[in-house]
Amino acid sequence: VLTEYILVSATSAVTVTIAGVVKEAVTIV
Repeated sequence: VLTEYILVSATSAVTVTIAGVVKEAVTIV
């Protein structure tokens, strides 16, 4: 369960990071 929680947290963090990068790229363009 703990491993699953960590995996979900990591995935969410990566998703948020990618979304932020894409948003920045769109704003710049």
